[in-house]
Amino acid sequence: MDNVKSTVILTPWGLSQGLKRWTDGIFEVETAAHGGFLLTSEWNAVIPDALKAGSANAEQCRQGWYEEDDDWAIVVISFPYIFGAKVTRQAIQHLRNNNPNFAPYLDGELEEFCRDSSAT
Repeated sequence: MDNVKSTVILTPWGLSQGLKRWTDGIFEVETAAHGGFLLTSEWNAVIPDALKAGSANAEQCRQGWYEEDDDWAIVVISFPYIFGAKVTRQAIQHLRNNNPNFAPYLDGELEEFCRDSSAT
């Protein structure tokens, strides 16, 4: 993960104060009061529309913005190989506890990924 400190962008939560690149096209954004993830249109297109629609912030998700309280987990389960098994397990648990609509997306391949990966 790289810090992109000099870049200031307008986010749904105000001006960014910090920007971290997880990979080309996936950025973690910090503001004075909030934050989340920003995905380029190419990466955002990979996330199923049903996951975006299941968020309380569905319109922001459709635009590539995923807030840090709940929507972060949508990004993580969509790209588990970027975030690793440990964070993916946390995201699965978070979504199970907070939104049962995501249940169909939390089994199968994701659990297999977490099981087959080391404790990363």
